[in-house]
Amino acid sequence: MNANSASSESLTNSLYKSPSPSTEPLLSYQPRLNLTHINTSTMTWTRPTISGRLITILGAGVLGRRIATVFVAGGYAVHIRDPSPDARSDARSDALAFISANHAHFVSELNPTKSITPGLFRSFEDLESAVKYAWLVIEAVPEKLELKVNTFGGLDRKAPRDCIFGSNNSSFQSGLTVGKVGEQRKGLVCNVQFTMPPGTRTVELR
Repeated sequence: MNANSASSESLTNSLYKSPSPSTEPLLSYQPRLNLTHINTSTMTWTRPTISGRLITILGAGVLGRRIATVFVAGGYAVHIRDPSPDARSDARSDALAFISANHAHFVSELNPTKSITPGLFRSFEDLESAVKYAWLVIEAVPEKLELKVNTFGGLDRKAPRDCIFGSNNSSFQSGLTVGKVGEQRKGLVCNVQFTMPPGTRTVELR
């Protein structure tokens, strides 16, 4: 069975390896606790440790599943989590089905002359499990400021301390979404606006 088409329940932790040349399993990663390399006053930073880690997308809707597919097509391991209590099971299943059906097309759009092995992907209900080994989390939840503030507040308590937070929204500046985020994290929060189709290789950061 192709791991990319397997359900989230059938994918085991032993399948998860870094998309980089490292052979370090994701579950051996221990978040760094020393944030002295981050200076939020001048917005200078050192990139987080990426080897053996993954990218998490919060929200399995139309935008979230497409963003997840872009990263899978780029060879990254991806977790996708949908918090909606009414439709989360269907949303997660639909997202996995979309990624399975479209990642090959996205690979051809992103790198038509280069062979790339798509990354592994998995869906989650639990936030902590979804972000535990993430170096980048992108939220793609509905455009409601209170929801985004609460999402980042909960995420700040669960994600590794060097993890970058991205907000895929066009309505609010990132500074408006960090009301419940700790001071040490605020320098790692930004807006990340994707452009579709994936062949249009631009991402707006602000």
